[in-house]
Amino acid sequence: MNSKKLSFNIFFSIIIAIITGCSSSSHTDESDDFEFEGQLEAVDLIEEQSHSARNPHSEPKHATHQSHAPKQDSQAQHPPPHSTHEQPFAHKSNSFNTPGAIKKKEVFNYVEGINNEVLQSRELLKSNDHKIAEQSQQIKDLNNNIITLTMNLDEEADRNRNFRNRIAQLEATIKAQAAQLTQQKATAVHHIVKSAPQPVAVKPRPAPVLVKKAGPPGDITIEAVVSYLNGGNTPARYADFFLTKESLDNILKTAKINPPRGKSVENGSELWARSKKNPYEFPQFSRDIKSALRKNSVKRAMTKMNGMAKLESIPQGDYFIIGFAPLSQIGVVWSTPVKVTAGQNKIYLDQDNASFIK
Repeated sequence: MNSKKLSFNIFFSIIIAIITGCSSSSHTDESDDFEFEGQLEAVDLIEEQSHSARNPHSEPKHATHQSHAPKQDSQAQHPPPHSTHEQPFAHKSNSFNTPGAIKKKEVFNYVEGINNEVLQSRELLKSNDHKIAEQSQQIKDLNNNIITLTMNLDEEADRNRNFRNRIAQLEATIKAQAAQLTQQKATAVHHIVKSAPQPVAVKPRPAPVLVKKAGPPGDITIEAVVSYLNGGNTPARYADFFLTKESLDNILKTAKINPPRGKSVENGSELWARSKKNPYEFPQFSRDIKSALRKNSVKRAMTKMNGMAKLESIPQGDYFIIGFAPLSQIGVVWSTPVKVTAGQNKIYLDQDNASFIK
């Protein structure tokens, strides 16, 4: 029991000596050597006590050294008064330069080096975590860009298919009309040849039907600009605008385009803006909305660099101008009513008459 208690005291004393040496690392090199030397002397004293506890009949290390030490003269045993202040430093220097003291100091230095390496490793891990988070965000942005580009390609493919279908329909109509005219011409010639000797009966012409003509068409000039609090204006460049007879909400309702479950969306304008901003959260919605607008549009135009576009030869009446621009944080959507009259008509689109902006 006494040996266990002594071992615990020795271990506890060594730990206190190490902590004392670490806390005094901010002092000068000379004071560090003296304090470290005092720690080593404390460790040596504890080892002697442990040795004497295990071997009660053995002599202390200091006594052994004294018994075998050579005799010195009285002058060496009693130094002169002026050398009393130098003797402790000489004794400490000899004790500090022993191989055991140097080895213990190397151990302490090694432990301190390991602590420094652990701190550096922690800083490196924090830096790596930050870099991984940045790279993950970049990958997410690239995925959104890829989805947007894919959707744009799909829209262009749909547009090309519509053009091809229209061309095929026109060709079929022209061929049918040509065949009909040829048949009519052959029938007329045959009838004339057959009935040449006989007078040709002339049928009375039907009375003309009076059709009330509409007024002259009008042109619309669109200017789409968003103003900010700092006084700057940003035009809606290269934005598609559709001229329709119904509002965006009615068109989406007729097309049965509803927001996905779990998404809080107030109207069709917000649904279109969020599907353009985050196609990953609203897949296929942007393409479906644009397809519905193409089917219900009377005219379509794209703005230029200055945010202006022109729609020509529009019959007089009431319409809606519907468009999207990637301005602000999410986007701006217009579903603005307009009345077309004969001549020139101009409409100014901004954040005040937008159906959604955020």
